[in-house]
Amino acid sequence: LPRPGGAPSLPAPGAGLKVSATSHLAGDPATSPFLATDGDPDTAWLADVTDLDPTLRLRWQGARSIDRLSLRTPMSPRASRPIELTLRTLHKNVTVKVPDSGEVRFPAITTDHLDVDFLVVAPTDLDPRGRVDEDATLGIAELTIPALADLAERPAPDARMELPCGAGPTLLIDSKQHQTKLVGRHGDLSAYRPLTVLPCDDDLLGEGITLRPGEHQIRSLPSDRYVLQDLTLRAVDDTPHGDAPQTDGRQVDEPAPPTVAHREVSVRSWEATRREMRIAGGAESYLVVSENANAGWTATLNGETLTPARVDGWQQAWIVPEGPGGVVTVEFTPDRTYRAGLLAGLIAVVVLLAAALLPSGRRPRRGVPLSPASEATGPSAQVALVVLLGLLGGLLPLAALAVGVWLRRLRWNALPVMTVSAMSVATLVAVAGRVAGHGQSWALGPWAQAAALIAVAAVVASYVLPHLDPTPPRAHTDDARTEDSGAR
Repeated sequence: LPRPGGAPSLPAPGAGLKVSATSHLAGDPATSPFLATDGDPDTAWLADVTDLDPTLRLRWQGARSIDRLSLRTPMSPRASRPIELTLRTLHKNVTVKVPDSGEVRFPAITTDHLDVDFLVVAPTDLDPRGRVDEDATLGIAELTIPALADLAERPAPDARMELPCGAGPTLLIDSKQHQTKLVGRHGDLSAYRPLTVLPCDDDLLGEGITLRPGEHQIRSLPSDRYVLQDLTLRAVDDTPHGDAPQTDGRQVDEPAPPTVAHREVSVRSWEATRREMRIAGGAESYLVVSENANAGWTATLNGETLTPARVDGWQQAWIVPEGPGGVVTVEFTPDRTYRAGLLAGLIAVVVLLAAALLPSGRRPRRGVPLSPASEATGPSAQVALVVLLGLLGGLLPLAALAVGVWLRRLRWNALPVMTVSAMSVATLVAVAGRVAGHGQSWALGPWAQAAALIAVAAVVASYVLPHLDPTPPRAHTDDARTEDSGAR
């Protein structure tokens, strides 16, 4: 198939007029430049939205005199209409206005090439309903130049077409390269239909490639314009003879697509991590799910675990053995561990909140340092904690650390309150994001992360600068009180 994002020109054999452009929309082959001159108003060239100076380039053999052209804007998809353009040749540039009719006349130019530079366009709303506030990109359904009419004629859409050796993708079979050419019909390009890939070495068409028993590696390298879509391996003797294309004046066999049998499948339930499907009986086959392959998915048929496989290089699949069929249960097994971890985390949070909020049965006396651990933490350890805190979150947790140390001097229970409050905010933000359908994005967002950093800073604050804790009041023993009483 034409390669998305490939070269902005697709060869159209059989036409004397070669067309290219500075870009085409999103690299989509369905918006290629040659569609502006293919004679079909239902196809169009669309410039990419990032192209600030869109230009069509026309080339042909032999100089011709040109004095007029006509432009037609596509009805669908929506596109902006050009209202001013410059015709550039090697020796002359002509700037002209484009009337509503699209018929443009200008002083005659004799040349064998022409660049049409679209300077100004009339903006057209991309969405006529007004739901999207964007303008459509420039589009040309047909660029017609009467002086080049005979060159622009292309073969009929069902006429045979062959692109030369090297136009197709390169095949690497056990590191040995095989260049390819492409055959198909002219209408396949504009209709975005697959072309047939043939090896440049015609002898391989009859003899095939001998592969020894064992494992082999087959790779496809896209060409500048085409990419391999499907590859089927068949024995040479089993290759059917279809409608043969002409190549180098000789008939060659064009392999017909293989016949594929399907087993009927119906979906019984489909959830994020568990699915059930009923599969009919039949021969051994693949059960394919159009999702990225992941080792976490397991499938069982009537209690028997199915062998996982990967289809087309990315799709999740399983091999269903030959038999009567039954119910296939597909589960994402890591989800159990994930949910168990969430439950354990929830229990831990509840225990932490309970331990922080419930009274301990013995209230610390006024003036007794809150954190004896801070007295046991040496200066080097305290410096290490502060440095690690700065590396963890930058200025925010360091500022929270300073606030925590200051609050510790004012009130004995300031740091537990600060820790629990910050973690409560982080938890509420994360849960609210999950409930609102934002997944983990809120939990990983700035508000939840900032609150978590403040909580960490509050914990570190209980370990640093122990000399800032209030000095305990002087203690009086019973003997001292007795002596004082007797003296009085």
